[in-house]
Amino acid sequence: MIDISKDIGDPESASDWLIALREQPDDPALEQRFQAWLSADPGNRVEWDQTKRTAMMLSAIYDQEAEDMDDPAQKSGDPSNAPRRSAGSRHRSRAVGFGLGFAFALLLAIVAVDPFSSSGDYETHTAESREVLLQDWSEIVLAPNSSMSVSFTSDARTVSLYQGRAYFSVTSDQSRPFVVKAGAMEVTVHGTAFEVDLDEGGYAVSVADGLVSVAAPGLRDSPNPLRPGEQLVLQASGAWQHSTLSPERIASWRRNQLIAENDRLDWVLDELSHYFKGYILVADDTLADQMVTGVFDLQHPERALNVMARSHGFHVRKLSPWILVVSRD
Repeated sequence: MIDISKDIGDPESASDWLIALREQPDDPALEQRFQAWLSADPGNRVEWDQTKRTAMMLSAIYDQEAEDMDDPAQKSGDPSNAPRRSAGSRHRSRAVGFGLGFAFALLLAIVAVDPFSSSGDYETHTAESREVLLQDWSEIVLAPNSSMSVSFTSDARTVSLYQGRAYFSVTSDQSRPFVVKAGAMEVTVHGTAFEVDLDEGGYAVSVADGLVSVAAPGLRDSPNPLRPGEQLVLQASGAWQHSTLSPERIASWRRNQLIAENDRLDWVLDELSHYFKGYILVADDTLADQMVTGVFDLQHPERALNVMARSHGFHVRKLSPWILVVSRD
């Protein structure tokens, strides 16, 4: 049983009350407080009814998904059909699969909590980017859900990226190298343009212009320094992957674009979730492997997801302003 006072505090919203009452159904004091909250404001009743409907719809979707998974016709003995983790999926996503369990998915969905936390000098939140002009005239653009700190001395320029991603346009200064620290990785430049991505222990560096030197544990055989159009990504296996990518894909989020070129749907939803102020629930785990291609507008994530669904043969259901459910039908 969850200790409500410790985990969500004193219930204040309909979603708080739903969790509290499910966890402590036989608590008369809690029920009395709930009835008092319900009658205190007509808006509370409206919010409560909407939250209950949302929970019921989520439950119905989960029940159908469970039936499909139990149906032998939906199963396959071919191991090639098993979902594969995307090497490019590096973000802490609010795109939740029902495979995690309905209780967890519901908890994430109905409690509108921003998962971002930071103690950096500069930070952004969902659907927010930020331009930072440094004292040497270098420029940094922070992507949504990102944070960093900056330290300049007489002989060094250092940026510590704590979470998320950032695009750097660095002013050349041979006497003071520009170093970006992201977890255990260090990126050193003198004057160039590049993107650094850090989330949940994953790293990526993409170079738009100039040369970039990368130092990180386990990085041995990959080309170093990186040149324009080259990228290094730390895969789930712990190995580094070197690849090339088209220039327009590097930090395309700065232009409010999500560019997918035969990328997995789970990765695309990860990217999109940073611009949607809510949760994207995936009702069918097998959708993760579906490949997606297209250019999508990050300023309108719900519209982008619907365009994606129409062109790639899946469906999106809107259960509330902050819950979208992706399914095959």
